[in-house]
Amino acid sequence: MGIRDVDEFIKKISEDVPTYRKPEFLPLEPAVVRRAKLPITVLNDIKMDIVARMGTTELTVRQLLALKEGDVLELDKSIGDLIDLFIDDRRFAVGEVVVINEMYGVRITGYSEEDAGKEAKKIG
Repeated sequence: MGIRDVDEFIKKISEDVPTYRKPEFLPLEPAVVRRAKLPITVLNDIKMDIVARMGTTELTVRQLLALKEGDVLELDKSIGDLIDLFIDDRRFAVGEVVVINEMYGVRITGYSEEDAGKEAKKIG
């Protein structure tokens, strides 16, 4: 390959290289934000899952793997103890277990403070 061949090669590849330029934008103007007040009723039909935590227990992996149908786990709550109610892993209330037409339910007895560690506010 001679000098002439090298020059032709460089000329050819330089013709195929795209050119770039910095984009030009129009000047920014402040956006007009209209804040409409929505009535609280827009939230009425939103569904959410509520979890009633009947109690907890601690097991080793060995104990967990050994569980079989019919085994009983002892929880840290007794009959008559209040249980915690959660929405998205945040405690929002406490209540007591009740039986309604042979089904279990929870009677809310208080609402929780922001911090789940605080005592729930009593109702009434």
